[in-house]
Amino acid sequence: MPACRVNLRSMCQSLLLHKGVSERVVPLLVKILVKVIPDVDDRLQCLAEVIAELQDPSSEAEMPNEPVVPQMSAEEKRQLEIKVSFILQRCQIFRLR
Repeated sequence: MPACRVNLRSMCQSLLLHKGVSERVVPLLVKILVKVIPDVDDRLQCLAEVIAELQDPSSEAEMPNEPVVPQMSAEEKRQLEIKVSFILQRCQIFRLR
């Protein structure tokens, strides 16, 4: 798996586990994971790990208390979506090489 996909996967997992992330962001993070982890079995394993950690937070002390994603305006959300789209496109380019 290319480094950009690994980093994006790790960031999505961290955000899914963070208490400060709004529930409205979760579907977007899962959509990103669908693109980042195309294999269904791997994606289910990743999401199962997130769910297990949420049910039994063994590393809660390691999680930061401040939100990772602050409240964003519509324009900031649009800019973030553009950045994510760009990252996914770059991953696709590297995968094709």
